[in-house]
Amino acid sequence: MKPRRHVCDDCHQPIGNLEAVLVNDKLLHLNHFRCHLCHEIMDATAAFHTLSSSKVACTGCFSKNMAPKCNVCNEGIIDNGVTAAGKTWHSTCLVCNRCRKPLTDTFLLDPLGQPLDHDCFWGVRLQKIVADSFKQTG
Repeated sequence: MKPRRHVCDDCHQPIGNLEAVLVNDKLLHLNHFRCHLCHEIMDATAAFHTLSSSKVACTGCFSKNMAPKCNVCNEGIIDNGVTAAGKTWHSTCLVCNRCRKPLTDTFLLDPLGQPLDHDCFWGVRLQKIVADSFKQTG
């Protein structure tokens, strides 16, 4: 459905000389460009998320209420997310559980399901093998 020319889709009043924004084929007065969830007026130049053809959400509400949650910080993931081993992380939260280095490539999981870089994973395994061998010889 095409917007009616020069008429706000929310209040159905003429736009006149007021500033307006076109969102999802709907023309709105700037003060009618609101988040569907918190009802706050949104900045027409800021990022927003489309919920349906007639509804939008501000980034804060989308992150809090709808975005997948990070396995580490439990905050919503808007961009730069990583999904692996059935979990989702912000790319900045995905770090080795032992040395805290960022995991930007492949990683392994420890027995508790925590991510480890290759060096830490094999270091832990080697320590266990050495400890076990001392138990057998001692």
